[in-house]
Amino acid sequence: MCSSDLFPDDVSTITKKKLMAGVLQRAKSYADSQNIGFVVLIQPSQQDLTTNGPVDYVYLRDYDANYDPKALTNAVQEICSASEIHAIDLYDLFMENEPNELYFLGDNNHWNDNGQDLAAKEAAAYIIENGLF
Repeated sequence: MCSSDLFPDDVSTITKKKLMAGVLQRAKSYADSQNIGFVVLIQPSQQDLTTNGPVDYVYLRDYDANYDPKALTNAVQEICSASEIHAIDLYDLFMENEPNELYFLGDNNHWNDNGQDLAAKEAAAYIIENGLF
């Protein structure tokens, strides 16, 4: 469980957001200097969308009524927006497409072939639509 999920105002959460902003801004700067298109693909956490793992949004919501399952993806989206970085936030797309079918079950919290396929199609469409190829 990430502290950012439950404690958005903690020093550790604020530090993680600053670090993420710095990494993304530096990557964008490098891509720009090399005339390379740059897009951030924001993959939602398995725990924020599914009941596939040992910790999930139901547990987190029971633990803290203020828990926001979009807090992690929103944080990255806000960084990208503020830094004028192209970003594809997959949260809503995954939520609309049976999220339990897009991730592995159990301790492996990664997206499976279905999730990767859906993300790849969304990314390709975004890249083409925005002329980033």
